[in-house]
Amino acid sequence: AVDLGFGGEEGSEVPASKTLVFLANTINWRYKLPVAHFLELANLVCIAVEKLKKIGIVVVNITYDNPTNNWAMLTALGTQLNLKCLKVSLNINNVLGKSIFCTPDVCHLLKLVWNALADYGMLKDGDGDIIR
Repeated sequence: AVDLGFGGEEGSEVPASKTLVFLANTINWRYKLPVAHFLELANLVCIAVEKLKKIGIVVVNITYDNPTNNWAMLTALGTQLNLKCLKVSLNINNVLGKSIFCTPDVCHLLKLVWNALADYGMLKDGDGDIIR
């Protein structure tokens, strides 16, 4: 039986295909601290933030990797990730009552672009024109 960490049924017959691990990076220390791991997604960010609030940790930012996998989660948390109406704060606050922000992992995104260039040799825009 597996404790899903959010009151889910133990011993579920359906195996998880993915896991989500929350790491807390410190601002004034050079360590990553594992907070929790979950087998599901969206409300789990809220649960992880609540767990950190209970012990007095101030969450200021959530960094996410592959945006297409995380945009639905971030939208559910109140962000608007489009150029016409950009809102990068979540609808949840930290232990100080301040907004928590989200930022993409730019190094990871650059790696994705690099891999796309290596795979395809060139990138095209929505009109089919080569991006130079």
